[in-house]
Amino acid sequence: MKIVLFGQLVLVLAAVSCSTSVEVRNFKPAQGPHGVQMELKLNRNVIDGDKVKGELLAVHDDAVLLSVVDFPDSVGAGSTVVLVPFGIMDTVKVEQMGTAKVESRGEEANETYRARLRLVARFPQGLSDELLSDLLQRMGQREVEVLHTTE
Repeated sequence: MKIVLFGQLVLVLAAVSCSTSVEVRNFKPAQGPHGVQMELKLNRNVIDGDKVKGELLAVHDDAVLLSVVDFPDSVGAGSTVVLVPFGIMDTVKVEQMGTAKVESRGEEANETYRARLRLVARFPQGLSDELLSDLLQRMGQREVEVLHTTE
């Protein structure tokens, strides 16, 4: 009996002493208004490759909205607002949160995963049409660039 209780105590102490996440003071998105950086490995060739990297602006049910620096064929210098559907993603690497395989090859990703991403987006509440229009205008875009396969 004493051995079992001692073993349980050791397990509890070990679990409490281990830290498995980043502390708030060290988590960059908690320090300012920016979203995390995401690097997406796509399951098909899109534009000129199979990767895209940018700041996470917002999360939709079927895609993420990124601000991508030096996007191919962009109309101006700087960042481009790009919509990346979950259906063309293979893996996602999120700054300070690790890498995850996108479970869905369909139109929507897992709701739990989308909720976690929303928490670290620049616009966790999403973007209204008016706010998106203003953002696009400030970035010199007429519309959002939507990634699609080149096949």
